[in-house]
Amino acid sequence: MRNFLTKPLASLVSAGMILLPIVASSAYGVANTYTDYQKSSNINNAASTTGELQAQAGANNCFYYDNLDLTANEFISKCCKGSIRQRFPGQFLTTTLEFIDTARAIDRDAKTAYKLLNDGRFRK
Repeated sequence: MRNFLTKPLASLVSAGMILLPIVASSAYGVANTYTDYQKSSNINNAASTTGELQAQAGANNCFYYDNLDLTANEFISKCCKGSIRQRFPGQFLTTTLEFIDTARAIDRDAKTAYKLLNDGRFRK
């Protein structure tokens, strides 16, 4: 019994008498308190459906694969400098980025369009 009382907290944990869970530190990405957990869950629930999350992702970034539903003209207006239009193949301005992505294996102009849209020199 004497060893049991020298470290009361450790002995209670090992005996299973503490009712509150031991929470890991926030360095590992775990909430410290229940309130932190509630705050993080409210942030994550801001967009509840997958479609809303995809719409938010596409609206805020200029990654090629997040905007496959846009036409090349819309993507250029939103994310690229105007100088890209000097070299961009005109027949692909009205096509979607998804079409350009699939056609680049076959068509040389589609490959050029894909490379220009992903080239960092032309990004805003």
